[in-house]
Amino acid sequence: GHLVIHGDPVHLSSEVEQEAMDYAAEFLMPAHVIRPDLRNLSLGKLSDLKRYWMVSMAALVERAHSLRTITDARRISLYKALSARGWRKREPLSEQLPPEQSSIPALIVQELYKLRYTAEEIADFGGFADAERAARVLPLQRGLRVIR
Repeated sequence: GHLVIHGDPVHLSSEVEQEAMDYAAEFLMPAHVIRPDLRNLSLGKLSDLKRYWMVSMAALVERAHSLRTITDARRISLYKALSARGWRKREPLSEQLPPEQSSIPALIVQELYKLRYTAEEIADFGGFADAERAARVLPLQRGLRVIR
């Protein structure tokens, strides 16, 4: 969210953080699609929604609150119920959800290499301070590499 909205998130404020969170919430759980699902929330329904939307129960509670499908009191009640079960620290089902495997960043990097951009230039495009930091997220190495 920071890279898309703010470009260079050097000066993080609570307002900038909230904008990035709002962007991520809309990206992962579009309001027009998820709003009907967020009515009459219970722990069981949160569990089902977590499986479908592949986001945390806490994220679903926050989205429901931001879309005003639950009240402040219901939000607090749901968080208390999650806490009572130890689910604020470790939610159920998390280990059952398959890890997300995005191929888009790799495809973008491949295309930029074809256009003869360097790893440093690609890192700069991505808003990273340097290629070393970008390599933690983006596949910035060409050709063969050693796998340990």
